[in-house]
Amino acid sequence: MSVQVEKLEKNMAKLTIEVSAEELEKALEGAFQKNKNKISVPGFRKGKVPRQMIEKMYGKRFSMRMQPMR
Repeated sequence: MSVQVEKLEKNMAKLTIEVSAEELEKALEGAFQKNKNKISVPGFRKGKVPRQMIEKMYGKRFSMRMQPMR
């Protein structure tokens, strides 16, 4: 992961963050595993919903929101 900070005018800055696909996938899978017991979908027991089903229903952004910022 690389982070670049570009200072703009006044109190503003532009952040450019590059993350490898493997690192992103690992973080998303970790977030899913951590939060899967909180997700309930009709037809599945709590915690037994496949990740692909969650992403299909809510999109990948749902998985990203589960991941806490570091």
